[in-house]
Amino acid sequence: MQGSDLANACKTAVKNGYAGVEIVQAKLGMTDADFAALLRRSVDEGAVQHFTVLKDGQRYGCLRAVEAGNLPAAPTEQELTQKAAKLRRQKTYYSKKKRDALSQLTELAEEAGPFDGVPSGPGGERAALHLYNDLRDAAHTLLGQLAARRGVTVKDLYGELGIEVGD
Repeated sequence: MQGSDLANACKTAVKNGYAGVEIVQAKLGMTDADFAALLRRSVDEGAVQHFTVLKDGQRYGCLRAVEAGNLPAAPTEQELTQKAAKLRRQKTYYSKKKRDALSQLTELAEEAGPFDGVPSGPGGERAALHLYNDLRDAAHTLLGQLAARRGVTVKDLYGELGIEVGD
């Protein structure tokens, strides 16, 4: 079976401009392993595009048949150089943002002073909880901004940073 076979199956299963991976696989009656191999070959050949859509909070694998002659042109060396320069600028920008965020967190920690447990006296537990919530909110805000700038979800960013969602 060739990439063009997968592209033809996509065309007949198209819904809203794309076909669900499961629908196409079922239409072809292939095992997961065989279909995965065909999908890799088909993408490499440029017969189909494989992408993910988000619908009702769920991610779905989708395929789109590529019409002959509509394949995107390979980027020129100049375009690749420009993209690399842009990525270096973004890396520098986000590195500075990270340093600034760490600096802000350090200032907050210094402002809060040493913490050796729950403060004594009336309202000590409440004050400690309030401080914890302020620090947590500041961290969540910074992580949310970083995720938005990177174009990823906060959950994906947590995974990159090794933070468990419940932390």
